[in-house]
Amino acid sequence: MKKSNATGTINAKIQENDGAEISLDFTTLYLDFSTGTLSVAGFVPGSTQPEQGLQCDLSGAINPGVFPIGGGASAFYNTGKPGDSSWNAVSGEITVIAVDINKSASGKIEFIARDAANPTKHAIVSAKFDLTNI
Repeated sequence: MKKSNATGTINAKIQENDGAEISLDFTTLYLDFSTGTLSVAGFVPGSTQPEQGLQCDLSGAINPGVFPIGGGASAFYNTGKPGDSSWNAVSGEITVIAVDINKSASGKIEFIARDAANPTKHAIVSAKFDLTNI
């Protein structure tokens, strides 16, 4: 995994498989404005591979608004547990509150992710982000 390219915060509340909700503050942060795409990601450094964390991607016009998963928006969650792959979002939304293209973005991400190999494994993810490129 590459080094952080952003400063700021991603604070998440995650509930795996109907268990207790946990709070995570990610310290390895990414903000990327590729051609027509906004990517926001946060991971816990030093956790197992794949590192525990989340990523969301939004394609198309990058403006403030609410974007449903599947409608140009996607997301995944990594549990950080050995043997688990990324769990893809099956429903939810990405809300962009503010964006300054190539500089910063803030908003929230809410989704339900499922393990494709074992759909009974799932996570409810709710996160707020406020990131600036460095």
